[in-house]
Amino acid sequence: MTRHRWLGRVVLEAASPLSIGGGEASVHTDVSLVRDAFGLPTLPGSALAGVLRRIVLRAQNEETAERLFGRSRGAAGKGPEVSTVTLSWGAIHDCRGVPVDGPVERVDAAAIAADPILGPALETAPMRRDHVRLDHRGVAADRAKFDRAALPRGHRFTVDVSILLDGPDDDADTIVRAALRDPWLAIGGGARRGYGRLWCVRISEIRLDLARADDRATFAAWPGRLDAPLPEGVITTDAGEPEEGGVAIALKPFDFWRIGGGKEPARATSEDKPPHLFPLTERAVVWDQAGRSGRIEETPRFVVPATAIKGALRHRTVFHYHLIKHREALAGGAKTSDHVVTTQAPTLEQMRPQDVDALFGYVHETDERAAKGRRDGDPVAAIGRVLIDDVVIEDDDIATGVLWHNGIDRFTGGVLPGILYGEELAWRGKIPIRLHLDHAGDVDAAARRAFVEALRDLVEGRLALGAGANKGHGFMTGDASDLEPLAGWAESGEAVG
Repeated sequence: MTRHRWLGRVVLEAASPLSIGGGEASVHTDVSLVRDAFGLPTLPGSALAGVLRRIVLRAQNEETAERLFGRSRGAAGKGPEVSTVTLSWGAIHDCRGVPVDGPVERVDAAAIAADPILGPALETAPMRRDHVRLDHRGVAADRAKFDRAALPRGHRFTVDVSILLDGPDDDADTIVRAALRDPWLAIGGGARRGYGRLWCVRISEIRLDLARADDRATFAAWPGRLDAPLPEGVITTDAGEPEEGGVAIALKPFDFWRIGGGKEPARATSEDKPPHLFPLTERAVVWDQAGRSGRIEETPRFVVPATAIKGALRHRTVFHYHLIKHREALAGGAKTSDHVVTTQAPTLEQMRPQDVDALFGYVHETDERAAKGRRDGDPVAAIGRVLIDDVVIEDDDIATGVLWHNGIDRFTGGVLPGILYGEELAWRGKIPIRLHLDHAGDVDAAARRAFVEALRDLVEGRLALGAGANKGHGFMTGDASDLEPLAGWAESGEAVG
């Protein structure tokens, strides 16, 4: 057995809402959260290990990923190997920055309920977002609305990490530290749709040689409880600001916009009658510089969910994909192509091209009509190559306005009596979106170029985000030079960010 160890205690913060499903049925929400023995949301060690393994595989190679995280199959005459990296479950922090851990009978349940940030986390859905399932045509399926419970961004967790080292020169700890700071560190459900982003706040670490008596004493003194103090000699390093990575695109709305479905007014209004529809706003947990005092912020902030960006971009990418493929067919001497939708019902491939699905991810449905036309041997599901972050707008000066509308009789086209509703809209401001693009060299270059053209439509004011596009809302402008880092990815598929 190797005598060298690396021990670390890591503090992770949710940079976006966490939605790690617990698999339990709930009458309050469609997707419930995994919880610990205290009823608090937690980070499963297996889920974190899986994400770290994928990051190492992406940044290094398969051999390194298997050396650190093991393998269950034999390869090149070798049998299965156990992981050299061990992770604990993540314990959530209370308002003092102390992780909640220890025997259940010794933890004060009343104190947890009274804690200003843990009390709301005990609720079945500390926060929830509404979604609709998309059918095989890429549009909202009938009677398929669902919601997802999540833990608000800003909550912190402590995780213990242990690594078996081959020797004093083994760099496994360096690789794991880099993975913990990687922009692709996203865990749980919806990780490609803005949920689950984590960033490393600080790491307390020490390397040990168990042939030395003092290192053996330190190893024996390392506490099993995550709320216990660490032994002497452990070095604590603040990670600093998170590494954003990816491609940043700064958007400026032309006028009004409303993205997402909010539950409360974003701003106080002088209207006698409150509006009925709101832009999405959310509150986060904020900490002091030392991380010893946390609270839920009083003023909610505008949030542009990644799903609102991803859905619009995917739909426009399909359009440009067919346009590019049709032009290629004409350049090759064809008089027409399958990429032109005629008056006949469009095929599944026309509605959901497989190469576009490979960019954005997919789950094959069981309906025979949905499965028709798929290539033999295709996996049932695959994650996308495009990761989009939620946008949290820090600008407190964004103004809002309320527009009033009349309900319309769908039969006569006239105004319905007594149906007057208000819509709160945000006015201009700035929306900085950020994209991370994984390796996509195996995807048709036409799909990659189509995605870049969809982004060009967005920054040049031809593609709207959010509600009210038919009323002129949600159109934006940006700097086309922000798209320059995507040129190499469009041509070769090499990862960006």
